[in-house]
Amino acid sequence: KVKKGIKAEGHVHIHDSEAFVTAYVKMAIARTNPATGKLFTPEEAAERAPKVNAFADKGEIHLSDRAKLTTTIHEAMHLFQDSGFTRTVGNAAKEGTTELFAREICAEQKLSRTGFYESELSSVRKLADAAGKEKLAAAYFRGSVADLEAAIDIKGKGTFAKWCGFMKAQLFDKADDLLK
Repeated sequence: KVKKGIKAEGHVHIHDSEAFVTAYVKMAIARTNPATGKLFTPEEAAERAPKVNAFADKGEIHLSDRAKLTTTIHEAMHLFQDSGFTRTVGNAAKEGTTELFAREICAEQKLSRTGFYESELSSVRKLADAAGKEKLAAAYFRGSVADLEAAIDIKGKGTFAKWCGFMKAQLFDKADDLLK
């Protein structure tokens, strides 16, 4: 995507509190609320919005006025993820993988980033250890999910699919146990 000219510049929107809630609700009502398994209602989205610092939607990054630079880096990573990866692994693994790569960039820039997606990140780190970070990166950025799956299925056919299922259900301990 970098070679195709995708970049964060021109795609970052910083909103005041009221505008951020409006943008978040507009995005969220088309997505599944993990608490209910159904699409967010406008009321649910509005209630959740103040707890969210940023989100990426349709190639655009939306930041609240309280978001930090490291949040921008995390959200910018979403511009480069492959949609097939997300469909396969689900939201929790997507966020954990995004956080993994965002933290690498933050570390290179001597920026501290902690306290976000810790459980998701921990499970994705175990996946990277089991399969190799290169295979995880190829799946995340280029959609080479089959290679990642093959690396994990060495532990037994269907292990990767089970891992994805546990991650989608946010059963991180069970996902981790598959990779031991």
